[in-house]
Amino acid sequence: MILKRDEAKRLLIYFFYDANGIVDDYIPYMLDDLKKNVTDIQVVVNGKINDEGIEKFKRYINFEQLNLNKNVSESLKNRWK
Repeated sequence: MILKRDEAKRLLIYFFYDANGIVDDYIPYMLDDLKKNVTDIQVVVNGKINDEGIEKFKRYINFEQLNLNKNVSESLKNRWK
């Protein structure tokens, strides 16, 4: 199937974990490039994240920290239509 670029919807789910909760500088660089090819980005944080890391992710999305023990698909249900 061939999709027209302006009609295609693609969701990027980025799972983040760092033992110290630090978002390294390469992650925004990578997300900048990936964002060119997706409609929406959702970040799932497994563990802790520092305030600077939250600010880095806010550049791409309305940040929402999820607990992986909950049903992730239920949490994403209203973001992707």
